[in-house]
Amino acid sequence: MGIRWPNEIPKDTSTTITIYSSDADLLKTTGMHLLEGRDININQYPADSFSVLLNETAVKTMGLKNPVGQIIINPFDKIDWHVVEL
Repeated sequence: MGIRWPNEIPKDTSTTITIYSSDADLLKTTGMHLLEGRDININQYPADSFSVLLNETAVKTMGLKNPVGQIIINPFDKIDWHVVEL
């Protein structure tokens, strides 16, 4: 069993969604741009150590309509990831 998300409708059991960790300034370092939400900033928002950035492909694959504010559940590490940006 992989990660879970609100209103999940299993479409393809062969799809893998991987979560990577990052240091501060990921967007600035990579040149990525936000479509919605805010950047992860653990200095300003300590709970951001449990936050996640989703790319457009992940949002589409997961079928999320309004991803910012949603919770992504990872039963392997027992962490609920809070979506703060897209």
